[in-house]
Amino acid sequence: MPGAPGAPARRGAVELLRLDRLDEPANEPAIEASDGALSGASGEPANEALAGASDEPQGGAAVEGTGEATGEAPTGADARIARITRVRAEVLGLRLAPGQGRFVDPPVATLPKADADPGQVPFAVLVDGETAGFGILNRSVPSGTGIVPGDGSSLTAAPERAVMLRSFLIEVRWQGEGVARRACRLLPPLAREAVPEAEEILATVKAANPAGYRAYIAGGFEDTGRRYLGADAGVQHVLSMPLT
Repeated sequence: MPGAPGAPARRGAVELLRLDRLDEPANEPAIEASDGALSGASGEPANEALAGASDEPQGGAAVEGTGEATGEAPTGADARIARITRVRAEVLGLRLAPGQGRFVDPPVATLPKADADPGQVPFAVLVDGETAGFGILNRSVPSGTGIVPGDGSSLTAAPERAVMLRSFLIEVRWQGEGVARRACRLLPPLAREAVPEAEEILATVKAANPAGYRAYIAGGFEDTGRRYLGADAGVQHVLSMPLT
């Protein structure tokens, strides 16, 4: 995620695109903004969303869409399928800056897992139509041990009315552009569509990732004051974005 607000070198329209498997019914919401995105990491009890997407410039390749054999551009359902197919291929090639892999697993590992789990909704972050990031909304909010304060096992008081942001990342060449922050602000309509009963979006971010923490907060998340102390990931902040 981006860190403290800065003066980005370029701006563009940001959009979140659902990447459901094409052999299943999927909606493609038009969730756009004119102002960026986050990056995430895996951890327990939940994957950290947003790894190293600071506002500091840090420095992807696009795959062209397919058309009809006649050379005409596809329309309607064919255009939607072509677009999702193209973007699904592009997210598999997203790259992070050196060292950011400790905060998040790459889409090449997480997208197939999301495809195999009907409770997970993968999505791409697009900037002016170009693939810039990836994330997953999980309908299942995990529990664990070592969560303080509270009963030691709950990320939230009502996990059945929450959705978890996981594996959120921004490609290295789009970092420092405010994409993560803007993408976070577009999450509510996507979350409401994916999990209509949800009242909040949860995310965890490692204490060792201050740039990611600042980006989440700038994107509309709030620190719940809870900390996850278990596993090898180190201390993690538990963040929440209300949907009501």
